Amino acid sequence: MPLIGYVRLAGLSSSEAEAAIENQLHENSILNDPHVSVYVKEYTSSGISVSGEVAKPGFYSAVGPHRLFDVLQAAGGPTDRASNRVVISHRDQESKDATTLFISKDPAEMAASNVALQPGDTLVVPKAGMVYVLGEVSRPGGYVLNSTGGITVLQVVAVAGGPTHVASAGKTRLLRRTENGFQEQQIDVKKLLRGKGQDVSLRDQDILFIPSSGFKTAVNSATLVATAASAAIYHVPF
Repeated sequence: MPLIGYVRLAGLSSSEAEAAIENQLHENSILNDPHVSVYVKEYTSSGISVSGEVAKPGFYSAVGPHRLFDVLQAAGGPTDRASNRVVISHRDQESKDATTLFISKDPAEMAASNVALQPGDTLVVPKAGMVYVLGEVSRPGGYVLNSTGGITVLQVVAVAGGPTHVASAGKTRLLRRTENGFQEQQIDVKKLLRGKGQDVSLRDQDILFIPSSGFKTAVNSATLVATAASAAIYHVPF
């Protein structure tokens, strides 16, 4: 501080801080009877909790300006598996009253989504819906669904670059997770590509496997699930 230099305030209450500054002003003969008031603008103990699909979930200090994208950046940003929405709950607010914001790629809509956050807020980035396309396609991997969550077999095969020249598309297998384990369904993608069949809607966590025409050994469900867990992640562009 001007005239008296540094005054250590760590661990002091507001009144103790006032007394410490007054004492320095008096000892340095700056004022004979100093009166100082200290007001706490913000407490670092009141931060913002960030959880879900971010690189570094945790508790972040709310000192200074704190907007949505600033806090997300501090938390390392969303992961590859994150949805394009965030859920914000305010202190003393019922969970049913939480605010859900969709993060658009449009600059104007992004600016509108960059809302101010308050100390005590909780920010959750949910996991996105995802389907997996494995086997003989140009880009096998996991495909993150957009906010609508709707996609069909033909759409995801197209996004995955289509079957390769050695694919046996007519013997495509669809694995769907149920309460009793994985349920398997045979789908003739070859017919679908020719417009001779009814396209099939996919659900979150579905696995679509297109085998090779020269591959004689059957691949079991456990192997496909393990492969999906380590697959590259892509985002569906629509």
